[in-house]
Amino acid sequence: MRRTFLDTFGRVSAVNPALLRNMFKTLTGDVSSAANTHEAEIDARLAQFIDDEDETLVWDLRVNNGRPETYLPFLERCQQYLASCVETSVSDRRHDDVIEGEVVTHMATALNATDFYDQVIKTCPPDIAIPSLQWLRWQFWPRHPGSAASKRYTGRIRVKYMIMARQMRENHIDQYYASAMFRYQKEFCVRFHNYTSLICQDDKHTIKVGEPGLPVSAVERGKQVLVAKDQTFEVADHDFTKFSLSPSVSFKVEIPDSMMGSFYRGVVYVGLKENAFEASSCLRHLAEYSATVPRDNPIECHYHDGGPDHNVRHMRNKLANIAYFLDRNLDALSSVQTPHKHSWKNPAERCMSILNIGLQGVGLMRQKTASCEDKLKNAGNLGAIRNLESILPQIRQEVLDAVQPVKDLLGDVFSRLKLKDEPLRPFQAASRDDISALAQTLTRIDPDFDASVLTDSKKTVKPGRLILDFIKKHCLERHYMFSIKRCGDADCVCGKPSLPEEIFHDLHHLPDPTASPTEADKYMNFQEIYGKKHTDEELFLPSKIHRRGEKNHGMPFPPSSQYAKNTKSVIQVCS
Repeated sequence: MRRTFLDTFGRVSAVNPALLRNMFKTLTGDVSSAANTHEAEIDARLAQFIDDEDETLVWDLRVNNGRPETYLPFLERCQQYLASCVETSVSDRRHDDVIEGEVVTHMATALNATDFYDQVIKTCPPDIAIPSLQWLRWQFWPRHPGSAASKRYTGRIRVKYMIMARQMRENHIDQYYASAMFRYQKEFCVRFHNYTSLICQDDKHTIKVGEPGLPVSAVERGKQVLVAKDQTFEVADHDFTKFSLSPSVSFKVEIPDSMMGSFYRGVVYVGLKENAFEASSCLRHLAEYSATVPRDNPIECHYHDGGPDHNVRHMRNKLANIAYFLDRNLDALSSVQTPHKHSWKNPAERCMSILNIGLQGVGLMRQKTASCEDKLKNAGNLGAIRNLESILPQIRQEVLDAVQPVKDLLGDVFSRLKLKDEPLRPFQAASRDDISALAQTLTRIDPDFDASVLTDSKKTVKPGRLILDFIKKHCLERHYMFSIKRCGDADCVCGKPSLPEEIFHDLHHLPDPTASPTEADKYMNFQEIYGKKHTDEELFLPSKIHRRGEKNHGMPFPPSSQYAKNTKSVIQVCS
């Protein structure tokens, strides 16, 4: 049957005999051996590039067929790149034993195989032949030496790559309600996609920064990355540091034309903040939006977690959003948050795994400060470091200068990462002056407002009557949403709308998720309730319904009163 297949289709087509043999084996499951060693070698090469689905590999295998290797100079450049960059990389405290006396260890300079390929090409002169990316991958050390696929790896470049794990999720009583709120926000964005920007924000877990001369690993163990063979890279074997950085991710979503489109495409902005003197706050995030994210549309929708720097129920954060609304000259602003421990729903979370690629195997340490090292030695935590500012006013700037090289290094790494072929864009943390200037915007509403209450977390926020009246007239306050909208009055402090008149008349606050009257355990569609009048409270918020049920004990007095009465009772038992 094999001979009949080859003769029949070989006569009527110009298909290569090796390809016909591969087709016959694939379709029939034939496992017969090749007629000779030459045929076996050809069949093996054909199977290799068919498995890889990379037509460029055919040329790379052909130019090296029985001739002096064309790509030896490129391989030498790869080895030189590894040798020159290996000193800046870090060990993962684990090594893969391959041969006695040899190990494969982590190499962090190249983020992945594609980045390694691009970095080596930059070092090559024009006369060096460049192979395909897939051919280069076959020169790596195999991930699983015992597998069948490992036979195709040559191991001439002693590097390899591995993957990471995910995390668990926790339930919340309001999770479906909050999901409906986020869906309403997305449908709102689609409805006004020509006039709306959607920004998702989240802070990544802190990145440790070691002391001068004592670098530490930027992140905990977890993801395994490109590794180099026969080398060992070391950092301090401890996890406690005084200084750390917090990456802030602002993801400006490319809003699709319909809900069937993807909300995971757009531009990612990444900033690094020193946690002692650049702590995250709602006002800081919004000041960074103003300086970094272009103001393309008069409507903005923000989505984030419910941490203290974003919680929409905190008055400090409400005032920060109002200041941003006025400073940005917006027609509408809606800020929606996730329930507790549900930040995984935030599209910005998808960017964190990309940042992890750049952070794996990176060792970081700060520089020495100009005059504060002795005092810093006795400061054991962030609070103690902040308290030093009262006696050493210069310590703030000196600490920021000491960690700036670390920020520059990570910014360069992040700029090499991409989301959907769109490079990440690093930005600098907002300065004190930028934050104060944004807070001062509230004096347009109340000239007597003390803007320092927004920049000093130790002060109590007590807005005056004018600001409270502005909130009552322009804002909608909900458990998971805070919305601001221009009133349309040209003489109002909010200003004249910039939207076309017909669009502005169709602009309303986001609706409250409302239980469907026809389908149990479901909420009504956005189109059914958008534009309808809001009630004074959220009638279908599960957590509020649950609390209301707990209070309905059916007694004409508080249960605690009965408890107190029972403690004074004495029961005498008589036989």
